[in-house]
Amino acid sequence: MLLGKKNQFKDLGYMVDCSRGAVPKVETLKKLITILKDFGYTYIMLYTEDVYEIEGEPYFGYMRGRYSKKEIKEIDDFCIANNIELRACIQTLAHLGRIKRHEQYVDLFDINDIFIVKDEKVYEFVEKMIAAVANMFTCKKIHIGMDEAWALGRGAFFDRNGAVAKEEIMMYHLKRVSEITKKYGFECDIWADMIMQSYYESKDKDKFELPIPENITPIVWRYWVKTPEASEEEILLYQKLTNNKMGYAGGTQKWSGFVPNNIYSMFALKEQITSCKKLNVDRYLVTAWADGAADASLFCTLPSIYYASLLAHNLELNKVSKAYFKKIVGISFDKYLKIDNLNRLNISENDKSAGNLSFNYLYNDLLQGLYDEAVLDNVSEIIKKISKQMRKIALESIEFGYIFESLYDLSKVLQFKSELSISIYNHYKARDFDNLRKDVRKISKVLHHLNNFMNSYEYQWHLENKAFGYEKQNIRLGGLYERLYYVKNKLTQFINKDIEFIDELEETRLPISSRWWDHNNKVNNMHHNYSEVVSSGFLKEI
Repeated sequence: MLLGKKNQFKDLGYMVDCSRGAVPKVETLKKLITILKDFGYTYIMLYTEDVYEIEGEPYFGYMRGRYSKKEIKEIDDFCIANNIELRACIQTLAHLGRIKRHEQYVDLFDINDIFIVKDEKVYEFVEKMIAAVANMFTCKKIHIGMDEAWALGRGAFFDRNGAVAKEEIMMYHLKRVSEITKKYGFECDIWADMIMQSYYESKDKDKFELPIPENITPIVWRYWVKTPEASEEEILLYQKLTNNKMGYAGGTQKWSGFVPNNIYSMFALKEQITSCKKLNVDRYLVTAWADGAADASLFCTLPSIYYASLLAHNLELNKVSKAYFKKIVGISFDKYLKIDNLNRLNISENDKSAGNLSFNYLYNDLLQGLYDEAVLDNVSEIIKKISKQMRKIALESIEFGYIFESLYDLSKVLQFKSELSISIYNHYKARDFDNLRKDVRKISKVLHHLNNFMNSYEYQWHLENKAFGYEKQNIRLGGLYERLYYVKNKLTQFINKDIEFIDELEETRLPISSRWWDHNNKVNNMHHNYSEVVSSGFLKEI
C-alpha cells in the first residue's frame, strides 16, 4: 500500500533496460528495488536480451556485462526479502542482433535481428534461454518479448518456405515457444504489437482471430500521448482481439540522451492509466528503455515512476504525496522534476512537447551543422539559467546530487556550444575574421567544459553500472572532443590564411530533412539517433 491506499492494479511493475549499453550493478538494482517497494510497486522486471548467463554458451553476452547466475540469485533474494517480485524479460524472436556477430549464432537468423521460424536449431536454443531463466529466477512469470519483428519471414525463411502470411509465421512460433515455457511452468507475457500488425494486414478484419496460447498474455505498449478517446479506443480493440486477456505498458522517457522527459511521461502515464482503470485492465507496466548508449542515469525518472504509482493507487500529486517522495528520495518532487529542463528549455510544465534538444545541441557538428535548425533563439541565456538550477540542486542533494552535477557540467557545454555552429557559419560566409577568432576562443571554453562533463559523467556511469558499454561513451564523447580540436585548428588555419576555404562551410545549410522532424515546434522533436546528428555520412549507430 502507498500512503494508506490500495493499488487498483493486480500487477504494477517497473522494467529496467539492461541491454542497450548500460548493465546496472547489483547494488544499484538493490537501491532501485528499495525505492520501488516504497513507491508501491509489486514487481521489477529486468530486460535482458543477451545479458544473462547461459551454461555452455560463452559467447552469449560476451563482453556485454551479462549477469551471472550468482548475481541474479542475489537480486532475487533481495526482492523476496523486500516483498517484491523479480521477473525476467527476454527476447525469443527479434531484438537479438547483438549475438548475430558470433559465428555460433548466425544460422539462427531469418533477417536482420529476427530468428528463423520453423528451424529446430532455433527452438533448441530458445529452450536453453528458458531453462537458464528457470534456473535463476524464483518467479514463474516471464516476458518473452516477440516485438517489432517487422520483416518476419522475408529472409532465409522466405528462401526455404516461400511466401507465408506473417500472421501464420507468428502464431507458429508463439505456439512452439509457449510449449517450451510450459515445460518449465511459466506464465508468459509478450509485447502485443505483432498481433496488431497481423490484424491490420488481415484481409477480413471482422473475422480476424488469433489462437493465443493459454499461458500467453499480450502486453500493449505505447510511450507517447494520444488523447483519452484514442487511448480508450486502442484498449477496446486489444480487448476484443485478446478476449480481454491483456496488460498495458507505458514508459518513463530516459531514452532521449543524457536528459530525461519526466513531464511528458507523466502526461502519457495519466492518459493510459486512467483509461486502463476505466476499462478494467488490471495489469500495468512502467518501462524505462535506454537509447543506443544508455546515456541517462537509472534514477533520472524517479518523479514519473512515482507519479505512475500515485495514479495506480488513486492518489493525487499534492503536499502529502510530495512530502513522501522527498522522504524516500531526499530531494523535493518539484526540484527533482527540474532534471528535465535541458530538454524543455523555454516551455512550461503544461506543455505536452517531448523533445531532446540537449542531445542535438551536444552532438551537432560545428562544421556540418546538420541540426542548426533546432537551435532556439537566445538559447545560451536560457541554458545559463538552467545551469544555475542544476548546480544548486546538486549541492543540496546527498543521495542523487551526482546526477545533477553531471547535468550541470553538460549544461555548461551546451551554454557555449549550442549556437556556435550557426555563429561559425555566418562569420565564415561574411569573412568576419574578428568574430571567427572569438568563435575559436569559444571552442576552447567548450573543450574545457566538455572535459569536466566527461569526468563527472564517468563517475556517474561507474557508480551505477558495470564497465561494459562505457566504451560507447568514450567513443562518442571522445570523438566529439577530438572533432572540436580539429574544428578549432581548421578555423585557425583559415583565419591565418594557411588555407583558402573550409569545404563543409562552403555548402549552403539546408533544413533538417528527417521525416519525423516538426519544423513548426522545435522543442517537440525526439530525435536521438547519434549517427544522424553527428554526420551526414554515418550509417550505423555507435
